[in-house]
This record gives sequence, structure tokens and C-alpha cells, in this order.
Amino acid sequence: MLEKKIAKGQIAILDNARNQSHEAVQKALQRIFAGLYAYLPTYTPEFAPVERVIHLVKEHIILNVGDLAISELQLLKNALDHYSTDGPGSEHCAALFDMYGQNHEVWSQRIRDAQEAL
Repeated sequence: MLEKKIAKGQIAILDNARNQSHEAVQKALQRIFAGLYAYLPTYTPEFAPVERVIHLVKEHIILNVGDLAISELQLLKNALDHYSTDGPGSEHCAALFDMYGQNHEVWSQRIRDAQEAL
């Protein structure tokens, strides 16, 4: 099923999920991607912009939790609004996702270079 969705020459960058180390998965990855895949280091937050945005939202909540007039739900809404596309923190979030795209390109190039060296 995965093979139908993968274009020839497409590169996979995988996290280190336990299921990916299984022998059958390794064989399938090799067959589908013809060696054009690599694993990220164990933990790389720069490849997980959503985690970083969630961290920003949590920080915003912590900084504003002292306002007893605001309900917990309103506090969460305010934090999400702060980092939404129209909020004052939107540029910070956009920068995280831009960085993710740039990092993906860097890793893709590393894989291409390694393949050419073989």
C-alpha cells in the first residue's frame, strides 16, 4: 500500500520508532526507497516543529496562569490565539516551520550525497 504512494526517487527521513528496526520493515524500506532513506538522530526537536510550538503554548499558559479571572479553557484559547496566524506570536511559529523545511532539505541532500558515494 505504501509503495503506491511513493514516487520513484523520493527520499524518506525516518524517526527512530521501535517498529522501524524490525527486519521485515527494513527489507520493505530498502525495496520501496532503494536505499534513499535515513534515520534521524535519536531526538531532534528541530525536525518536530509541532513539539516546539506546543512548548511555546505551554510557556504562554504558565506565564499567564496567575490571572485568576481567566478560566483554564480561556487561558488555553488565549495561548493558541497568541501563536495563530493572526496572533502576535505567529512569526515565531512560522519561523519554526520554515526551519523544519530547511532541515528536511539538508537531510535529503545528505542522503543523496551518500548514495552517490556508493
